Amino acid sequence: MFEIAENHQVFDSLKNNRFQFFQSLALLTENIGLRKLILTNSADRQAQNSRCPFRS
Repeated sequence: MFEIAENHQVFDSLKNNRFQFFQSLALLTENIGLRKLILTNSADRQAQNSRCPFRS
């Protein structure tokens, strides 16, 4: 009986860890996506600015 309870605890902690892992993975990919978006936006802006040198 004790073994079963212990296995349950191990399984629960694994489940929680897996949830936290996927949650942090999602946050990480979100951050990477946002950073890419910001970088491409600034790159686009720089390209536009270099195309129009007389723009104020």
